[in-house]
This record gives sequence, structure tokens and C-alpha cells, in this order.
Amino acid sequence: MKKFILILCFPLALSAQTTQKSLEKINEEIWLEFIENFNALDSEGFMAIHSNDLLRIARNRGTFRDYPSYNENISGWFSELKNSGDTQKISFRFIERFNDGNHGFEIGIFRVINNRDGKENVYYGKFNVILRQESETWKILVDSDSNENNTIGINDYESAFSQDHFDAFINLDE
Repeated sequence: MKKFILILCFPLALSAQTTQKSLEKINEEIWLEFIENFNALDSEGFMAIHSNDLLRIARNRGTFRDYPSYNENISGWFSELKNSGDTQKISFRFIERFNDGNHGFEIGIFRVINNRDGKENVYYGKFNVILRQESETWKILVDSDSNENNTIGINDYESAFSQDHFDAFINLDE
């Protein structure tokens, strides 16, 4: 009987391990690169984590951008920030994360700290991304964000999970 129970539990453990490995790979290929390149104002590195089939949705503005349009927008914005001497730091916390090894869906809260003329401004928003494996590398396929009419704040950020809090996102019920 003990062998039978072990055999039944083994696929569940393997599934959880695979999901954690996928999340670790997503963290490495998407979120760490996003943070590093966004904070460094490196538009080329930032855009490298996005699919060429990207759909970028700025919900506050009601706008849609494809890869070329978003690339132009980001390049111009990062250039303006560099020229003005402004700095920014982004960080993420997560509400929902799941993937099947080829596609992923993640919802979370971001915080951007912008320093302009010695004054610090903090912004919060909620993001939704759809990820896709392309040539064995995770890419952002759809990226949407909103401040939800300025209702997203520090409490939302602090109540969400860090990117390395894998247990919150591993579903052993399947």
C-alpha cells in the first residue's frame, strides 16, 4: 500500500517541480531582464524580452501598440529620461502566475520610483501579461497595465507576492 501511495504522489511532486522551474526561467528571462533594462534605461535590452508579435495595451490611455510602435515609444521615453538626468527604478509583486511550459499568464502590481530634479515620485499600477516561449526563450506577447483610476497603491503592492514566492503559484490539485 505504501508503494501505491508513493507512485500516486510522484506525478504531483514532478508537476510542482516543473512549474517552479518554469517560474524560475520566467523570472530569469523576463522579470530580471525587465528590471535591469528598465532601470538602466536600456531600450534595446528592454525590447529584447518582448515578442516581435507584441501587443502593448496602455489601459489608462486606451491605446494599443505593436512592437515597432512600442519600441519607438520606449526608445524616445528612455532617451528623454537620460537627457534630463532622471532616474527610475521598477519592482514587481505578483497576484497570479501560471503557465503550461509554453504559454504563461501573470497578473501583478508594479512600483516605479522616479527621481526628477531631486524629487522622488512613486507610482503604482496593475499589470497583466501573456508570455510565450519562442525558440525556448520566454517573451512578453501581450502587456497591459493600468493604475485603475489611481486606486492601486502601496497596500496592493505589499499584499502581493514576491517573484520568488513560488509556493503561492504552484497548484498541486491538478
